[in-house]
Amino acid sequence: MSLDGHNLRPKNGLRTWCGCFLVILLCVYSLAMTILVLATAKVSLWLAAPLGNDPNGFVPASVGAPPRWRTFVRNESNPYHIPDNVFASEIKTRETVERLVQTHSSAVRINGRHARWVHDDGSKSTLQATFTPPSMGQDQVYFIRGLYQMRCIIVLLEAYGTSINRQTNITDATHKTKTNGNKGEDDDHDVWHWPPEHVAYCLNVLADAVQCTADATPLSFVNGFASGHLTDGQQAWCRDWDSLRAWAADEERSVDAARGGAALKGAFGRLWRTVLP
Repeated sequence: MSLDGHNLRPKNGLRTWCGCFLVILLCVYSLAMTILVLATAKVSLWLAAPLGNDPNGFVPASVGAPPRWRTFVRNESNPYHIPDNVFASEIKTRETVERLVQTHSSAVRINGRHARWVHDDGSKSTLQATFTPPSMGQDQVYFIRGLYQMRCIIVLLEAYGTSINRQTNITDATHKTKTNGNKGEDDDHDVWHWPPEHVAYCLNVLADAVQCTADATPLSFVNGFASGHLTDGQQAWCRDWDSLRAWAADEERSVDAARGGAALKGAFGRLWRTVLP
């Protein structure tokens, strides 16, 4: 009651209603802003993912990150090292190729998750599976760009080694296969002659990778002019390759010839060895 005897409850009720309305309004605003922030973060991830990261999120952002300075060791402790004398003999070339083939697989299981791909016109679509090997049930696979690019280096190594160490006439090589009896074309090393078109394709894949990276790091002869190579003694600013390779090799998603990947031989023909160990 007021001093003049009037009831103040209506005003108090109005204040209570206004307070509740304000709380509801703030909750709606907070929810809207949360959705906006999450949506913006997702768009920003797609538009501004660090170079080398998967903007889809199929490969976690932590894989290959953070970038770090790296020394590329030029000896056998580096599993990808190609010795200077690799072309000294056919046997040396073959041993190096076989070692590199075993370093990693380019394929990973999708496990029900799909990425996106950007068309030449900028539109986006869901990325379909590359292949579903029959012996892997319903498992589908993608190929990871960086791991696939490394396989192209193996193709070029083998193609050049073949061109200088062995016969280049594919007809004669095929004839050899027939005279060997039970050996199939994919199993006989005598027929490992990459077609020129595939060699050119791999060169273009690697040229694309170089242009995409656009590495602006300066180089010089640090041991005196023309002493050694331009990259000697200088670290490179790199993503963590070993982390990416380990992620792809995890049992949850790995694919190789021993775990169903042999089915790829039928689909890819002799090219299957460019993607699987």
